[in-house]
Formats: sequence, structure tokens, C-alpha cells
Amino acid sequence: MFWKSLSFSQKKKSTDYLELHKFLIKIGELGEKYVYEHEINRLLEINSELADLVDLTPADNSANGFDILSYTETGEKIYIEVKTTTDTSNTPFYMSKHELTTAKKFWKHGYNYQIHHIYDILNNDESKIGYIIYNSLEKLNLIETSYKLESK
Repeated sequence: MFWKSLSFSQKKKSTDYLELHKFLIKIGELGEKYVYEHEINRLLEINSELADLVDLTPADNSANGFDILSYTETGEKIYIEVKTTTDTSNTPFYMSKHELTTAKKFWKHGYNYQIHHIYDILNNDESKIGYIIYNSLEKLNLIETSYKLESK
């Protein structure tokens, strides 16, 4: 896995927020690649034609509100938003307002939208990387954490 080549250094007294931002982007990309490969392998066991249709390109455009387009065994589309953390399954993760709005809209209209939480992504033992799939917000606490401020 290419994540083994990642490095992150933090200054003693201050945080380099640009470096931290770049690191978090790489963590997100690792999780997306992990889920993408997982979905292809899952579908290869069932139907190789569907595995060829798994698409990671939605992750390139945040306007989509999801990262990966995959499929069920019967060919139904699955819209997947990937959230990746480096700690345990209890580690909070963040969704943008747009991602949350997209999730609620898709669920309301009966689409198969899933949030995949990949945790402990930097574990050297790939078998210990965790994976939880949420099909709704029922098992998640939604906590508003940021606000946009502008001059009056």
C-alpha cells in the first residue's frame, strides 16, 4: 500500500496547518482507494461485469456529494461516501453540509446511499483496518461543529 510512504511532522510549539491539511487529504484518498478496491473485489466474487462498472471518479468532484459509485449483486446503484480516520471506530468523522444534504436527499428518494467509515487506516497490518457501513443516520450522533461567519 502506498500509505506506508506517508509522513507527517508537527512542529514542537505550533501546528503547520497546511501540512496537516495535506496529510488529511492523503488519509481521505487512502480510504477512498481502500473502499474502491474492496467494492471491486466484492463484486468480482459475484459478477465481474459489475466490478468493471465501479467508479471512483465522483470523488474528484465534491459537488457530487459522494465518492464512489458501486453496485449491489442485482445491479442497483450504491452511492458511497467514504470517511477515513486513523484511530479507532469511535473516532468522530466529519461530513460537509453538502454531503449530509446529499445523503438525506438520496435516502428520502429511496436511493442506496452508504457512508463507509474506514478507521485505523495507517495500521501496518492491513487485516486490522476497520470498516463500518452506515445506511442511515440512526446509529450516528449528528453534532454541528462549524459556522460560516461574514461581515454584516
